[in-house]
Amino acid sequence: MAVFRFRAGLILISISSLLMFLMSHLSISNLAYAEAERSNAFNEALFEQAIDYNAVDLIKGCKPKNPKRTLYHKCRDSRSIYEVAKKAALEKEQPLMVIFGFDTCPSCRQLESVLFSQKKAITNKDFAHFISDKAAQDIRTQNKPLKISTVKIHIRNTHGAKLAEELGVTQLAKDRGWHRVWSPFIVLVDPKTGRIHSEEQWDAKDPYCYGYFSEIAVSLEELSYLKKGEVLKYRDKCTQETALLK
Repeated sequence: MAVFRFRAGLILISISSLLMFLMSHLSISNLAYAEAERSNAFNEALFEQAIDYNAVDLIKGCKPKNPKRTLYHKCRDSRSIYEVAKKAALEKEQPLMVIFGFDTCPSCRQLESVLFSQKKAITNKDFAHFISDKAAQDIRTQNKPLKISTVKIHIRNTHGAKLAEELGVTQLAKDRGWHRVWSPFIVLVDPKTGRIHSEEQWDAKDPYCYGYFSEIAVSLEELSYLKKGEVLKYRDKCTQETALLK
């Protein structure tokens, strides 16, 4: 699934439909996609969970309502989760994608089905549509897939809110148009330096036409994990009214 996200909520279309649209409307001579067809690295999954959350002890006296279905861990200290995840990402030399949210958030559940579907993992080949030719060529020539470590932080509690404040995410959300961190809120982190970047906007007048994937790609470029290059059509920005028509 692919996501188009606006203040009013989420509009979902299938990832397969999106890719068929791109193939029929854009030139497949673009190196980013052509190289994806010829490299094993492009068949590798893009995301991997940074940690086993059970490695972080439960907060004393806090009992998860549904442990088996918990995605955002209210009963495990957010700072501890973040530090373990950052260390793991650093050891793997991977960027860390931090998703602030909570389990009863409908948009967070939808994001889960879009980015982390168990039926079809998002691959480097899928993501190649949203990166520059230079970045795609690096993956091919080095035969080294891009891997993004991911971790989820429960934002609707004291320790999650404190972590967001300390990382500068709360101020970032305020600068982007809202009085607090909304859900889901995606931040990319360089675990070597702690530098963060996010393309989140509360009420964007010109959102990316293809949602989360474009935002993640731009954030990785800003953190120097991907080379910048030709701005591809599917990284265009749209008006809210025309986003689905592009």
